[in-house]
Formats: sequence, C-alpha cells, structure tokens
Amino acid sequence: MTLPCKIIGIVILYCCLLASRPAMADPGEEVRAFIGTMAEQAVHMAADKNISDQARAERFRKLFINSFDISEIGRFVLSRHWKAATAEQQTRFLKLFEDMTVLSWSKRFKDYRGESLKVLDAEQKDGGDWTVISEMSRPQATAPVHLRWKVRQESGGWRVTDIIVESASMAVTQRQDFAAVLQNNGGSIEALLQSLETKVSQLKTGE
Repeated sequence: MTLPCKIIGIVILYCCLLASRPAMADPGEEVRAFIGTMAEQAVHMAADKNISDQARAERFRKLFINSFDISEIGRFVLSRHWKAATAEQQTRFLKLFEDMTVLSWSKRFKDYRGESLKVLDAEQKDGGDWTVISEMSRPQATAPVHLRWKVRQESGGWRVTDIIVESASMAVTQRQDFAAVLQNNGGSIEALLQSLETKVSQLKTGE
C-alpha cells in the first residue's frame, strides 16, 4: 500500500533534522527529546518559503545523511539482493537511494501547512532499538496521524531506521517497490540501478 505523499513528505522532513542536545541520563528521555527537537526545528525549516529548490535539497541532503542510517535501510530494502550485489553496486545503490530521497522529498517541503508533532512515549525492545510513539496534527483534519519512529543509538548519535505511519512502514513500502522492479527484470541489480538513475535524472530535470 503506497503511503500518502504529503504525509510522508512532512514525516521525512521531521525526521531529517539532527537534534543537538546535551546527553541525558535517561536514554528514553534522550530519544524522546531527539524526535521532539527535530519536530521543533523542522517547523522553522518548512516555514521558510524564500529559499530555492536547490538550496532546500542541499540542506535536506546534509540533514538526511546525519539523521538516517542509510546503509541499514539500504540493506533492508534490497533484502536478499543486497548480498547478491557487488560492492560497487551496493555503493551505487546507496548513492542513488540518497539522491532519489533527497530530490523527491525536498520538493514536497513546500507543502507544509502548519502540521505539528507531539511525542507521546518511547519503548525499547530487548535492550536494543527504540520506538518513539508520536502523533501529528494537521490543520482541518478530524484526527491526528499516528507515527512510530524506529530509532537506533550509534557511536555518532541517534539514527532513524524506519517510520511507520499508522500501520504502513516506509522501509517496507520501499522494499516492495524495489522488489517489483527486480522481479520484472529477472532479479537484475543493474536493471534496478538503471531504473533509479532514470528516476533521479527525471527529478533533477523536474519531469
């Protein structure tokens, strides 16, 4: 099931802003603050209508790299095909995945119309990754959108590995999309890479 473009665009906007806060004794409090501060900063970035699309994309690229575990997501969305790919193909895929995400969603940031995020709770699974539970309120909407953020703590700080909007996982949706391309091309990694290159080229030219 394809996630609504506008919702995912705003969700990724929230997700891509790396919070700079002092370390806290309680990891649960720290990860909640990470998401909460991202939302606060995102409002300021989304509200800026005076920057060019190119400037917005460059800002988003830096923030996306800092906030997402791109390598982990890449391995997940390619599933068993990740190990079948050569090291060069893996590198190309991660770069194309980054380009496609940056170009696709930076253009949607202008759709921001006053959405706000409220962090409700955080849960840790078996001493590992965290899930931050939140809801996003939208003007004129009758009910908030429920969001669950999958967050991992690494040596370089917190990194988001997935966003679940209501019951739909962003990472799973991407894996299904890529799996369809692979299936239609006999499992060819090169065919997938060429498809991504075409998509990135179209986004750059505004097609």
